Amino acid sequence: MSHIRRLAVGGWLRVDEELAVTLIHATARGAVLTWLTLPEDRRDPALLTALRESMVAAVTSQVPAVQDSGPAGAARALRAALPEQTTLSGAERHLLTEWHVMPSISRVSPAVRR
Repeated sequence: MSHIRRLAVGGWLRVDEELAVTLIHATARGAVLTWLTLPEDRRDPALLTALRESMVAAVTSQVPAVQDSGPAGAARALRAALPEQTTLSGAERHLLTEWHVMPSISRVSPAVRR
């Protein structure tokens, strides 16, 4: 989870942290189960590479989302960074979290829906 947190803080996630973790786990589990059900002579490592690359493309952006013109990437990066902030009071962090963790912002970014 700490790797996902670092990606979120850097604005690299296309989805929120919880969904990113779920997508990664689902992809890994599906890959392993599929791999194990294939006869050994049909196990092509290219399958695993393609699954990994598809998952990475679904979860991360090629550039930090905080450079996007919309608020969703910046909101995700801010939300991820808030718990580590020491300059804000607890009430300020809570207020910022409520403002930035609205359902409309925590949804998947438009780039993922295409």
